[in-house]
Amino acid sequence: TEPGFLSTCSAQDIGNIAWAFGELGVRDASPMAAIAQHLLQPGALSTCGALDVANIAWGFAKLGLQSGILMACIAARTLEPGFLSTCNADSVARVTWAFATLEVPHPQLMQAISERLVQKGFLSTFTAPQLSDIAWAFAKLGIRNELLMQSIAEHAMRDACLSTFTSADLARICWAFAFLSISHEPLMAAIAGLIVQNEVLATFSAQDMTTVLWAFTVNNQNHQVTAAAIAAAQTYLSSNADMANPTPQQQESGEQ
Repeated sequence: TEPGFLSTCSAQDIGNIAWAFGELGVRDASPMAAIAQHLLQPGALSTCGALDVANIAWGFAKLGLQSGILMACIAARTLEPGFLSTCNADSVARVTWAFATLEVPHPQLMQAISERLVQKGFLSTFTAPQLSDIAWAFAKLGIRNELLMQSIAEHAMRDACLSTFTSADLARICWAFAFLSISHEPLMAAIAGLIVQNEVLATFSAQDMTTVLWAFTVNNQNHQVTAAAIAAAQTYLSSNADMANPTPQQQESGEQ
């Protein structure tokens, strides 16, 4: 990065640059380090709006670049009075996913985000990938917020939403509920109903199916509602035995 270049950039420019590096998978640490250094200057992050902050956090997380000080400053900016109310579903999902992906625990930020998420009508603006990423992120950080997870489940079960879940989305949300030991039988039944459909089953990777099967097995008190799906999953894995990983390893998405 040329000396002084970033000082000529707006907050939106910097957010877009960070996002683009993450999207393209450009693993050159020097430009991102320069961005971090610039943002740590007094007042730099205060000019960033919700989308700018989300793009910056997402870009660093997508590239797996740890910057504890920067993430702390991003958290502080997000926690400023009124800031979260300006964040839409995409911004909240990106920031949450970024902190989880980089494994940066920040209880105060996650509490504030969870309160924003359960505000009336907000979760209804989330897409299926965003819902699964939020669930995954809270589970990844080990935050067991039952009210939030139940709210996610209720919104995920809406017909307009449930039909748009990809196999990866389904695997992430199943993993999250199972990992946190939070039971939601109606959601698991709805997902089971999808899995027994051949056109849906055919879209699963062996890894995602392994994850769903594990989740159904360890976190469903009434196996009758998922029996057919478990049988279908076992049959699928048997026919793809050379591909399956016996350990459910949940992959990050964040592709928003």
